[in-house]
Amino acid sequence: MKRFPLSVVIITVTILACIFSLLYIKNIKDRYETLLDKTYSQLVNDNIDGAKKSLEKFNKGFEKDEKILMYIVQKSDLEEISFQAEVLEQYLKAEEMPEARAELKKITALLNHIWEKEAPLFENIF
Repeated sequence: MKRFPLSVVIITVTILACIFSLLYIKNIKDRYETLLDKTYSQLVNDNIDGAKKSLEKFNKGFEKDEKILMYIVQKSDLEEISFQAEVLEQYLKAEEMPEARAELKKITALLNHIWEKEAPLFENIF
């Protein structure tokens, strides 16, 4: 009879961990998507210095959050975002705006891809 309460505790902890990880991923996606949209609008307005500062803020924050995300998300997806952020940084240094805007959209799409992969959607479950 001692097994039943223990199994209830294990199931509850597992469900709470899943909910926490989903909320964490959604929060990360929304926060960085907003920051990348701000960077994109700065690029459209030819504010290169502002875009560089926003990208630096993104890189610092993502590097910190990446340590936790590695336990939840596939490492290859996180490495791809980090790599694209470095490519974007090089485009900003060279002041190549069309390429930089394209890289920003690619990073945003990768963030959305991570969320869609982890979200409890019908196609992910079945």
